[in-house]
This record gives sequence, C-alpha cells and structure tokens, in this order.
Amino acid sequence: MKNKTRLSMIISLVAAMFILSIFSGAAAAQAPDEKYRQSLDKYQNTKKKLDAAEASFEQAYSKLRNLKDVRSKEELKDITKNYLLTAIDHTRSHLEVLKTRVEEGDAGTIPFDASAIIDAHIKELDQIKANVEAAQTTQDYIAAHRQLKDLWVKIRLETRYYIGIVLNNRIDKFINKTDNVTKSMDAAIKKLKDNGTDTSKLEADEDSFNQFVTEAIANQAETIKLFKAHDGFDINGTLTDANEAKDFLKQADASQRATIKSLKEASKQVLKFVKDFRQLSRGALKIEGTVTSTLSGKGD
Repeated sequence: MKNKTRLSMIISLVAAMFILSIFSGAAAAQAPDEKYRQSLDKYQNTKKKLDAAEASFEQAYSKLRNLKDVRSKEELKDITKNYLLTAIDHTRSHLEVLKTRVEEGDAGTIPFDASAIIDAHIKELDQIKANVEAAQTTQDYIAAHRQLKDLWVKIRLETRYYIGIVLNNRIDKFINKTDNVTKSMDAAIKKLKDNGTDTSKLEADEDSFNQFVTEAIANQAETIKLFKAHDGFDINGTLTDANEAKDFLKQADASQRATIKSLKEASKQVLKFVKDFRQLSRGALKIEGTVTSTLSGKGD
C-alpha cells in the first residue's frame, strides 16, 4: 500500500535526521527530530483505529465475495449494506489519520487548508452513509457504491499529495543541516592533522558524505519542480485530473525515494566518520559540535 510506503519513508528519514542532529550539535530537548517522533507516535495511535476499521472491512468484503450460501435477497441486501458501511468507516478512519498527519506537520508546510478539504470529504462520507442506511433497492446500493468509489480515488491521490509536501519539508530540513556536519568533520580532521595523524581515511569518509548529500540535493531539486507544477491538482490542493495526478505522484514518489536513499547513505558515512575518528584519536580528542559523549570519545 502507498500509505505504508509513505510511513516507511518517513521513519527512514527521521532515523537519519536523528543521527545527523546528534553529530551537528542541533539536537535539543525539543529538537525537530523529537517533534517528528512525537508526531509519528500520534499517527500510529490514530492508525490503530484505521487498522480495526480495515479488519472489519476485509471481513465484510470476504462475505460479499462468497455468496454461495446466501439463501435470500434480504440476506444479500444485509451483506451488501454491511460491506458498504464498513467501507465508509474504513475510508473515514483513513481521513482521520490523514488529518492527524497534516495537522502534526510543521506550521505553514502545506500552502492551503488541507484540513478543510478533509473535513469536506468526511461530510461527503456521512452523506453516503446516510444514503446506504436509507437504501431500499439494488440500484440504491449501486449508486452509493459508485459515489464511494469515486470519492476514494480522490482521497487516495490527495493523501499522497499532502504527505508528499510534508515529507519534502522534512527533507529540506535535513539537507540544511549538512553544512554543520561538514564543518564538524573539517574541524575534526584539522585536530588530527595538527597532531601529525594521517587523516586520509577521514577525508575519504567526508568525500563520500558530501557525494551522497550532493545526490540528495539534486534529487530534491527535481522533486520540488514536480510539486511546484502539481499536475492534476489545483492551487487549493483539490484533485482536478486523476490521470495527471497519478503520473505526477509516481514521478514524485520515485524522486523522494532516491533522495531519502542518498540521505540514509550520508548518515551512514557520519557514523563511519565518527568510528574512524575515535580509532585514530584513541579517545583523546573530541569532535566539536556533538552533543553526546557517545560519539566523541573519552576526552572533553
């Protein structure tokens, strides 16, 4: 599922940002990384309701696919009605999760009122639910199913768009910290050079780090271009063309995945640099800018 892919991407980015923040001296009691983890916790708590709704939906859908034991039209009607109601509840829970993600994102990240759009969709779902509750004929159920299907396509694409904007903002914050990391690396290398130590291994680590960061910056620039064009969505974040939106989001997903892959590799180079520094300095020197002794050896 796309939502699980998004969550995995966010978790990967948060983990990489935590490493980078510790090394660059940017971590604090309420650093952005901590905020992201708290946001992720809230998201996962809200998602429990979605998981329960999804389980109920899958059970209802299974019954709908296995109608060989159905003995009457009334029983068929009940199965169909239950399927539609659980599908509506599942979709509503999805929107509630999305609203949590949007509202927990950084202030001003999304340049339009995504919460208002989500609330409007919830009202649409409530109306479809009322229609299902009042349905009497097969045609009533077919009409409700068609409405729900069309709305779900819209919601799914808008979800990917909104979360993509939030993810871009977090990637930008990560990239903006890399200058501090490079300065810390340069200072650490200079300390060892001043002591007459061969720093070629550290310099290679830094070169690799900078290479991955350069790759990430290039990919991020392409991603930002795609989101500025936002094909398939209007300036208010509402879906206008499903096919255009799918093409845009497919390209954006690939670009973001490539960016995060490069950033994860960059964070690995940070850890390698620290390990190599500790071996070369034998714990006698500290990397300036770090906020924890676990990455700085024994000396202060």
